[in-house]
Amino acid sequence: MTMGNLCIWLAIAFLRGPYEQLMELTALNRLPFTILFGGSIVMTFSAAMKRGGYLNVVFFTAVQFLALLWYVLSYFPGGYTAMWYTSKMVIRAAYGYMGVMFSCSKGCAAFCLARVWGRLTADA
Repeated sequence: MTMGNLCIWLAIAFLRGPYEQLMELTALNRLPFTILFGGSIVMTFSAAMKRGGYLNVVFFTAVQFLALLWYVLSYFPGGYTAMWYTSKMVIRAAYGYMGVMFSCSKGCAAFCLARVWGRLTADA
């Protein structure tokens, strides 16, 4: 996916012209995308070269995908606004799921600690 994203970036630069594409990517409203997308490509390559960096590669590939989606949707009329509201909904849902997961893991940890403590005190 990383090489594909680089090819997409280069294809757009070829169609529009490298100078115009560079000027657009360094414009103030596109600069966060450029930093996020370029940084995620570099981090994906560096994580892929390290031993045991599979989860990092998956994470940075997901960041690449989301950054590219942001870039593409920003060209549609109303795309940026729709993306903003959608990201708010996704973040709200993620916070809700994280709260549920935290409460479940807290209960599981308390159960495991109680069992370990029970075994330790039963042997003494």
